[in-house]
Amino acid sequence: MKQKHMDQGLSRTFSVGGVIAIFLIVAIHYHSKKYIDVTEGFGLNYLFQEWITNSIARFAVPFFAATSGFFYFLKFYNICCYLPQTKKRLFTLLTPYLISITIILLHDITLHIVKYHHIPLEKFDFIWNLMHPDSVQLWFLRDLIIIAIFLSPAIYLAINWLPRLTILILSIIWFFEIQIFPIFFGWYFVNIETLLFFSVGGYFAKNMEIFKRYLAITERYFFTIFFLFILLSLTRVLIAPDFRVWYGVEGGGTVALSFYKLTIIFGLFSFMPTAKRLNSNKLLLISSPFSFFLFLYHIKPTSTISINLGSLFVADEYLFYIATPLTIIITLFAGWSIARLAPTIYAVISGGR
Repeated sequence: MKQKHMDQGLSRTFSVGGVIAIFLIVAIHYHSKKYIDVTEGFGLNYLFQEWITNSIARFAVPFFAATSGFFYFLKFYNICCYLPQTKKRLFTLLTPYLISITIILLHDITLHIVKYHHIPLEKFDFIWNLMHPDSVQLWFLRDLIIIAIFLSPAIYLAINWLPRLTILILSIIWFFEIQIFPIFFGWYFVNIETLLFFSVGGYFAKNMEIFKRYLAITERYFFTIFFLFILLSLTRVLIAPDFRVWYGVEGGGTVALSFYKLTIIFGLFSFMPTAKRLNSNKLLLISSPFSFFLFLYHIKPTSTISINLGSLFVADEYLFYIATPLTIIITLFAGWSIARLAPTIYAVISGGR
């Protein structure tokens, strides 16, 4: 079997893409739209936050799912690779997941004791904390762990035997926001978005030449796709400014959902070529080793600091503009400090990244 390797330029492109995508995920989780009074209409502040956090940024999670599938299947040469790949994911995914759950739990218990002067016994539900940790971004990490352990052999067979049909069927299901798995401890057992784009990443890992041709698109095609991405993202906001897709579709019908999904598709198609054009940016490359740490801890415990600090300078409805960059800076600095002072500890909590 021919070995598949990435050159340094492609590796940097993935690194830069990962940093930008996690910045967008932080933005999603730190919007302050909930503090904006929209009884008299949607103002510029609301519409701008909606555009950035619920339209532009929505390709970030599919990008991470595709990236995870790409690297998982890059050296998955046959079904015998399942055990070694899964063992590797126990370190790179499960260990950071368990450590972050513990840190989040300690954070919550500490704040509860400080505020109410007693130990919250309800926090000691081990199974619930394991399956549904109290930090919303970890649903995605749980999805990846479940896929790696239970679904990756089936995905491997599907993208090898019937790759285009598999991607087509999953894409249709995803486009109409149909979830094929039941709720499991408060979250879908695996979200269809994670399953689809993990499979897409695996398909590209198995068809590296197609992937490289996609990255090498001309400037004309790149700017056309990017323009359509911006146009679609703005249109979705204008036609349905209160649109939501999270365990149901709210604030818009089929048209809004279609624009939402098309924005993600064109965002993904334009993103890797964008990252390729930025893969020599020193600031992004310096930040890249800490992007997974930022993903794990950008909500808890960092939000306790960044939101309280931000509240000192702006009204609640403008917290987005202060808390988002503050969270990024604080969490990246914390990751850098731990890596510098205790590299072994950092390697464990970040899964060797």
